[in-house]
Amino acid sequence: MLGFTTAKWLLDSGSSWTERDQATYITFPLTMLHFASCRLAGSTPPRTENIDQAIYSLQAALSRLDEVLPAGHRSTLTSRATDLLTSMTASLRALAESRRGHRTSEGATRAAHHVAATLEPMHEIQEAAKGLRDSDPQSSTLALRARAMHRGA
Repeated sequence: MLGFTTAKWLLDSGSSWTERDQATYITFPLTMLHFASCRLAGSTPPRTENIDQAIYSLQAALSRLDEVLPAGHRSTLTSRATDLLTSMTASLRALAESRRGHRTSEGATRAAHHVAATLEPMHEIQEAAKGLRDSDPQSSTLALRARAMHRGA
């Protein structure tokens, strides 16, 4: 969420907002949340409470993302990450319902396979975000602002 706070500050301050900034402060943290949620939901021993916590974390982040960067202002990379997180949240919800006996075990298997199917595409998004983030550290909005403030001092 710290990346979202930085993004909100940059956007509200009227600073320029680059694709690199979005990859750094929005997209990359979303990929980290994805992998952390997968680890939590799949922890051993299996506990429905862990799946519920992963769902809660994903929903909170997606809600905050809507406040910080509405869908129409997201890059393709961020939109892809958001779509995967939304899809994964629905699958985790189905998995939790199955564990509670509200769905069939076949539904649970399908949901678990769907969650697993998000791993490779999210890894690709993470690598692309890292590539943007690490491309030119001096071109980030924060670096440009710091240089401008230093010159003005």
